[in-house]
Amino acid sequence: MFKSHSIGKEDSYSRIDYILLSKGMAHEWVKEDSYVFATANWGLASDHRPVVCGFVAEDK
Repeated sequence: MFKSHSIGKEDSYSRIDYILLSKGMAHEWVKEDSYVFATANWGLASDHRPVVCGFVAEDK
């Protein structure tokens, strides 16, 4: 589970965003390819930071 927290005024983090997986998706999740996206200007468009998760589809 990845969490992203943000409060713009204080430049601190407290908002929590989640990625929820079904049991089937959990088997295809690639933990090493999953992270909270960060760039220098991430807070200009939103107070949320994208949560990125990698998957390998095994049942095609």
